[in-house]
Amino acid sequence: MKLQNYDLNFLEEFKEVEIDNKITPLICAASLGRLECTKLLLDNKTIDVNMPSDEYQCTPLGVACAAGNLEIVRLLLERNADVNKRANFEQLPLTLCFTRFHEEVNAYENQLICMKMAEMLLQRGADIDVVVDEDKGHTLLMQYCATKIQLSETQRRANKKLVQFFLAHGANPERKSKKGKTAVELAEKHCNKAEIQELLRSEKQSYFYESRYFQPSLPFTDEKSSEPSLWNFFCGKFRWCS
Repeated sequence: MKLQNYDLNFLEEFKEVEIDNKITPLICAASLGRLECTKLLLDNKTIDVNMPSDEYQCTPLGVACAAGNLEIVRLLLERNADVNKRANFEQLPLTLCFTRFHEEVNAYENQLICMKMAEMLLQRGADIDVVVDEDKGHTLLMQYCATKIQLSETQRRANKKLVQFFLAHGANPERKSKKGKTAVELAEKHCNKAEIQELLRSEKQSYFYESRYFQPSLPFTDEKSSEPSLWNFFCGKFRWCS
């Protein structure tokens, strides 16, 4: 069966992947880290790399970032996946890159993967100063500086590393929230206040990204295939259900 000849832009229930009620084959592959399957799906010239899931509007890029599937993120970006497409709850691929950053198991590896994915998104036009909390007007930098809960030593180190990462990649520490507070002011109640505020005052940008403009992803066909659903074929061929 040649998948290049079929319309693969469809939504279907897949209970083993707890992302949404219905997802696309590409979202399923991106979430489960099925690299070869992702390559096969992307070989289909009509595939819509940005087609979201049913209710939560999750994209293949977003779920790959959340799962830490670095090579799949790279493949999707090569196909011009939209780095600024939001899911419900205003979640962006850049935000989702840091989902696993505070995990204590394999912490070093997880953090490297998270930062590498974020760098790739920034190279493709993601905004380091994008507002991730519309109600408060907080950017990612502000969000991590405004942390008020008590953190463990491991969490403190991870939090500081993220603040340093954002600053090194161009986050603006002088930007103000909706209440008119800068990141330094938001860090007043941080459990690691002294180190975070020192970083905000002294850390300089060391990575610079040029503005880039990308061609839109290849359009997907509006024609409905007369073939039955290919979902069972995918599950059987790539053993997603195992």
